[in-house]
Amino acid sequence: MAITRDVVAELAYPARTTTALFALLTFFLLVELALFAGLLGLLLLLLVTPAISRYLMQLLEARAHGRHIDPPEIALFSFFSGVWGLFPLLLIAAAVGLGYVAASQFGVAAAIAVAVVAIALLPASLGVLAMTHAPLQGVDPRRMLTLIRRCGGSYWLLPLTAGSSWFATALLAEIGTPESLVRLAAWYATFALFALIGGVLRANALADDITIPHPAPPTPLERDDVIVKQRRNVLTHAYGFVSRGNRRGGLLHIFAWLDEDPEPDTAWPWFFWQMTNWEDPTAGLEYAQHLVSRLLRDGDQIAAVKILLRCCDIEPCFKPWPD
Repeated sequence: MAITRDVVAELAYPARTTTALFALLTFFLLVELALFAGLLGLLLLLLVTPAISRYLMQLLEARAHGRHIDPPEIALFSFFSGVWGLFPLLLIAAAVGLGYVAASQFGVAAAIAVAVVAIALLPASLGVLAMTHAPLQGVDPRRMLTLIRRCGGSYWLLPLTAGSSWFATALLAEIGTPESLVRLAAWYATFALFALIGGVLRANALADDITIPHPAPPTPLERDDVIVKQRRNVLTHAYGFVSRGNRRGGLLHIFAWLDEDPEPDTAWPWFFWQMTNWEDPTAGLEYAQHLVSRLLRDGDQIAAVKILLRCCDIEPCFKPWPD
């Protein structure tokens, strides 16, 4: 990695890229608001902190593959989305905890030693985590040492940058810089460090070597489960339309899905039999008129008769379309 070009470009990435700069300022302002909002601020921090961790890992991964980072999405704030992206918080908490124990048991020198080791190894752990999405891989010494060895001398730019950035931030605080500006500088240093980690991985062609393998294709049973789940979501949405008096909207929603369903021949009768369980059978009976015509057009008279018998059981006056 050429220091005069690639390193400077990655360190400047949060400032020269609109999406990264927007994300940085957005998270900074949210945290600043939380710091002045008392108890509500604590709740806001609990919501924002996981999103920050996930976004930083997305930034690292994007730069490792030479992509520009996307703007923050609402999914970042979900407690159950991208759980692997929360692992950096555990790494930092573990390092702080070890430092505290070392300081209380062996003095400040031991705490400094823990900090140096953490700064030296954290970029390797984050790099492996971003490429594998597997927290256990991210703390596997073999994977971390492999990454360090493959990066060679360029790897040590990362802990050097981390240590220098955090030292500079502490120096700003020491000379009386307003606290909000110190925190903003820390935010920028963090975004720049994650971008630089990704840049080092990319420069050493490690993104594809350490990346998570393509998942195995789903089994037929797994595929069926996925299809049924999708159909149930469509059915629930359609029921919402119908229950509010918009029967046509509900049916159109189902018909739109049937154009996309990978197995329409089984999907058509599946929706009918599910709709027969609704309190108001009107929508199901209207749907059945479409279904019966389709079955007869396909020459499946036995299935059509079964549908007709069920419809007549629900509504004795039921009639298919005249044609």
